[in-house]
Amino acid sequence: MGRQIKHGGTGTKLYVMWLNMKARCKGQSELYRKYYAGIKVCNMWLNNFVAFREWAIKNGWKNGLEIDRKNYTKNYIPSNCRFVTKKVQQSNKRNNVLLKFNGVVKTKRDWAAQIGVPENSLCYRIKQGWPIDKILSSGKQSSNRFTIGKNYNHANNNRRD
Repeated sequence: MGRQIKHGGTGTKLYVMWLNMKARCKGQSELYRKYYAGIKVCNMWLNNFVAFREWAIKNGWKNGLEIDRKNYTKNYIPSNCRFVTKKVQQSNKRNNVLLKFNGVVKTKRDWAAQIGVPENSLCYRIKQGWPIDKILSSGKQSSNRFTIGKNYNHANNNRRD
């Protein structure tokens, strides 16, 4: 039996990230099978933490960053991976709602932050079938037509008290 090579990384954040990346691709939980079906870790990294660590350090990894696939439909390979903040990573998911307005595409979360309204307000507006320009309005107009609540009739912009 061959000796295992000691890399000194066991238990580090980068090592745990590497293990989690591989676990997601193995699809041992239903959630992983749903979102990572067909996604693989490249052969260079699959069983070689040292190779992954060297690539990571050369490519900007530092504490607080997450590994992110630039194209979430493709594999974990060096050319498709980067290190980003949790916020950036959360914007690069297949279940994000993307809204396009005046040629600009952003996630629902990013639009909400930009216009200064809660994300759930945008969800409500989308579900109610509002046009995109009204969905992305700040809701701070003097008119009450952007008021949100169960006593509001959006069809004719009148209160139903």
